[in-house]
Amino acid sequence: MATIFTHAALPLLATRGAGLSLRQRLGIAAVACVADLDLIGVAFDIRPDALWGHRGATHSLLFALVLTGIAGVFARPQRAWLLFAALSHPLVDLLSEFEQGVALFAPWHERFHFFVRPVPALPLGLNELLGVHGVLVLLNELLLIVVPFMLLMAIWRSTSWRGVGIASAAWLGSVVLLTSVWPDSFAPRRVRVFEVASDVPPTPMAGVPGDQWLTRFDDLRAVGLFDRRLDAESVPWSSGFFPSWYGREAGRWKDSRLTLIGRTIFGTRPPTEDEAKAMSANEIARLSPIEKYDLLIGDLSFKATRESLSTAHNARPRPRFWNGLCNGISAAAMERPEPVLEVEEISPNGQHVRFHPLDIKALLGLAYYFPASDVELGGSCEVTAFDAPRVCAMSPVLLTLATLNSVGRARQSFQLDVHATEQAQYYAVASAEVALLGEPRPASLFEGRGVKTVDVELRFQLSATTLPDRVGDVAAGPGRYEAVGLRGVPFAWKATLVLDAQGELIGGKWEGDGPDSLVFPSGGPELIENRVLTVNPGVEWSVIDRLARKSVSPPP
Repeated sequence: MATIFTHAALPLLATRGAGLSLRQRLGIAAVACVADLDLIGVAFDIRPDALWGHRGATHSLLFALVLTGIAGVFARPQRAWLLFAALSHPLVDLLSEFEQGVALFAPWHERFHFFVRPVPALPLGLNELLGVHGVLVLLNELLLIVVPFMLLMAIWRSTSWRGVGIASAAWLGSVVLLTSVWPDSFAPRRVRVFEVASDVPPTPMAGVPGDQWLTRFDDLRAVGLFDRRLDAESVPWSSGFFPSWYGREAGRWKDSRLTLIGRTIFGTRPPTEDEAKAMSANEIARLSPIEKYDLLIGDLSFKATRESLSTAHNARPRPRFWNGLCNGISAAAMERPEPVLEVEEISPNGQHVRFHPLDIKALLGLAYYFPASDVELGGSCEVTAFDAPRVCAMSPVLLTLATLNSVGRARQSFQLDVHATEQAQYYAVASAEVALLGEPRPASLFEGRGVKTVDVELRFQLSATTLPDRVGDVAAGPGRYEAVGLRGVPFAWKATLVLDAQGELIGGKWEGDGPDSLVFPSGGPELIENRVLTVNPGVEWSVIDRLARKSVSPPP
């Protein structure tokens, strides 16, 4: 997105010399910034691609007209400038790189970009805004938005043509120089190139017929794996991912989001022993999942809770909002039935501790955070850059082969990290399709090793791990809650694959961005001495396993 400084700068420049007071000009500039109030949706579990997510309804032309009408009541003579300010915000955002695009015609929920998007978006968040990348974003916006706007204003105001010409030439030269000499800082998108894939064929996977992947294009086509829907045998259920800003498994998810964020900012503590002993059933029900665990096993020092708090609410440095249990949740969803029943057990202190299905999902997410065994293809991204996917996206060949062999032949799911940046969001694959966009065609790549290329589109239906808590908190009767089941999230990526003379898939490139990595978890949670969780040694796996088994609805 464009920064608030650039959104405010354009109305200030436009109203210069218009006979308005500084107060009036600042008010008009403020109108240009109103659309970004949708960022507070993060605190209320609103997904960026939702209608009211970032660059959604508040960035529409309709919202700009309504905003102008409201502001015009208080500043009737400035209505034209107010309309300019309100419209400038979404139009500027169309020029910048952002995955979701702008919902220009909301409530029609289509997102748009300009075909040319020269301005980089901030890679992640507040840390980067206040660091080197924040400065670089401002410099890019100054070079590619503010200065060109100043030149247009100079032409409109009939400034000396000679002066405008010299300034324009200097600006154009600066653009060419900076994008050529420092492309990583002043060119938000780089050309994707063909690369040879490593680890082809990858490690044989159990469950695949013959324990060996098919890697030849003709063999894969012969068994009918292209151009059809491929389904995992066990459909993974969907959930939220219990982000660290809300406390992860140490977050009291029944509290408001603002309360949970406040605990992360100011820190928090578990109950004291006396407080815990005096708690009523309703007070216990509002505790975090890990606090309930400590209470259940009779540990009133809350050892496991303190360990969890050290990685969530009380972490130093403060956790990013998107860091949570998505990898553990998605792994558990692939292996365990969905918890839907409330489980009540009696602690050694005689207290009745009631676990909601969401509590059990959070504890399963913690348990499966480190699986006993896993095979990862692609590798996690550790690059903070404007175009991190250029170097972080996994090979399209590896994703294609994994999809066709594991989901198509073995009908096994795997985890997919869809963001090829430092941000990680893992989903379990529910179904997939590898669609051929044409026949293989002659090519000469990799010093003659590659003799053909073929275009494909990889389409996935992934099981959501970004749902709000309310989705899993719908009562279906006494002690029972509605199963969330599969809430599908569609993702699709296009790629060109390279075949060698034998028809082996040996390389390729993404047409845009690709996902970061994929993981095959197995063997349940990673344990210390076959008893406690590696991720939190204060937690015994047998307790979580027992709760999870009790929370599963018996078959009819």
